[in-house]
Amino acid sequence: MKETKRTFAPKLAALYLGGSVAFAFVADYSLTHAGLSAQHVDDLQVYFMIGFIIVSALLIYVIAGLYGKRLVKMHEERMKSNMAIAHRLALAIELRDDHASGHNHRLGRYCQILGREMGMEDEEAEQLYHAAALHDVGKIGVPDEILNKPGPLTEPEIEIIRRHVELGSALLANSDDVLMQLAHRIVLTHHENWDGTGYPNGLIGDQIPLEGRIVAVADVYDALHSARPYKAAWPLGKVCEEIQRLSGSKFDPRVVEAFLNCREAFVEVDQDETPAPWLSMQSHMSAAATAEAGQKRRAS
Repeated sequence: MKETKRTFAPKLAALYLGGSVAFAFVADYSLTHAGLSAQHVDDLQVYFMIGFIIVSALLIYVIAGLYGKRLVKMHEERMKSNMAIAHRLALAIELRDDHASGHNHRLGRYCQILGREMGMEDEEAEQLYHAAALHDVGKIGVPDEILNKPGPLTEPEIEIIRRHVELGSALLANSDDVLMQLAHRIVLTHHENWDGTGYPNGLIGDQIPLEGRIVAVADVYDALHSARPYKAAWPLGKVCEEIQRLSGSKFDPRVVEAFLNCREAFVEVDQDETPAPWLSMQSHMSAAATAEAGQKRRAS
């Protein structure tokens, strides 16, 4: 997009300047040799100037509109491409983590709901959905025996798990894309606590970006409300009580209030069986792998 701006704008300026000079020269030459009185020439020059300004304004309006549509289309295509990348990263997480099936999709939806409840525009909340799904992307670098351990973790194992924040941050760092920058902030801050006792940087209060505070609530909600090999799913009432108890210490009280206002929408997400975009990709990958295996068997 930047390259388009650098090449298109100078060309447009040169074309406009060249056209203006050519028009002024032709108009002046025609009027000078038309055999008209000086008064008529002056009057026509004024009319030509007014007409030129009107036509120029209309041309600029049309060209700017076309250019604007082109930029919007390029922006939409880039966003779709980056969302596809986000979906593939989310799929990589799901394939590694036995406990993550559906978690990233649900958490993204919870965050989208909370974002809207807290005043985000629809597009901003949708970006939060895609970015939040990458909150645990750093777990790609955590050993399988720890990541998929069926029981509680030891203290050394917990320290290794906590490294997923730094690993994910390094994976998404230094991107010039808005979606990846949002995902990077989420990865780096969703384990920070409102009272400053979180990790990795001990941020406190509003030092934690809003998206990190939103993901923190949504992540704990899904962890408590979902069954794990080492625990049963908590009922909704108990989950809400726990999140309320942690308001002001672990969680931003404003995000907790927003959660309590829209918890019915969370339940609708829990009951929605629509597959995540990356799970659809996984089905296509499995089908493609099966077809390829069949072809190899037939060839042999």
